[in-house]
Formats: sequence, C-alpha cells, structure tokens
Amino acid sequence: MNENNNLEVYISDLLKKIERDALSLSQQEREFLADRLLSSLDGDALNDIDSAWIAEAERRYQEYTEYNCLKQMTRNHRLLLSDR
Repeated sequence: MNENNNLEVYISDLLKKIERDALSLSQQEREFLADRLLSSLDGDALNDIDSAWIAEAERRYQEYTEYNCLKQMTRNHRLLLSDR
C-alpha cells in the first residue's frame, strides 16, 4: 500500500512539473503540444470534441442564414415601399 502512495506522489509531482514546464512554453509551442496531446486520446474523446464543434458550426450557420434571410426580406420590403 505504501508503494502505491509513493507512486501517486511521484506522478502528482511529475504532472505538476510537466504543467509548469508546458505553461512556460510560447503560445505556438503550447498549441502544438495541445494538438499532440489531444490527438493521442482515444477516438471517443475526439469524437466528443468533433461533435461539439460540428454542433457549434451548425448553430453559427443557422444564425448566418437567418440573418441573411432577414436582411433579404428587409431589402424586398424597402423595394416594395419605394415602388408605391
């Protein structure tokens, strides 16, 4: 049991050092590291991330099309009023 506790402390200390070192990297280096770490995860984790981005993209596209539709309706309304 004591051996497990020592291992947990070692891993915890090692993770703290890795985090501290990673945070001292430049933004570009952190982005590269983050990409490498994310790509090392199993497919389920990436699928969740991909699904979230797809949902966000669809939401943004819906807002975009609704805005353009409203904009076109406003133009048509102005044209109809100007013809009177």
